[in-house]
Amino acid sequence: MAQVLLSTATEAHDDASSLTEESRHEAVATLQASERGPLSREISELWPAGTELVGILNPQGERTHPTPVMRRTLEAGVRQHVRHVVASRSITIWEMDVTNPVGALNPCPSTLAWLMFRRDGRVQRLRVVFPQPSR
Repeated sequence: MAQVLLSTATEAHDDASSLTEESRHEAVATLQASERGPLSREISELWPAGTELVGILNPQGERTHPTPVMRRTLEAGVRQHVRHVVASRSITIWEMDVTNPVGALNPCPSTLAWLMFRRDGRVQRLRVVFPQPSR
């Protein structure tokens, strides 16, 4: 994750602490909106129709929007809670703690990170990463 942020080091940045604080509020609002039900204004503003989910959660060869994947995990009883946020104008990382329902047969890992690649404040690509625990 640090390498992704370092790749933007030569770009001019706005105040990093205000970007990070805004992104933390956005993360909390997005999780709350996703739990309310249908595609809400908060999520459609963050993830426009062209947003693409890339990586392990995306079926190979298919273009997938993040909303259906988020909906399936919520319906399975999985909940995410914001742990840490790092933001620049073009890349945002939300680190999440994950709570699985009691008795889940195929539980999600206990942490994950959302890597969002943005253009004009809106997410173009989202990659969900499941960090391996330290040994």
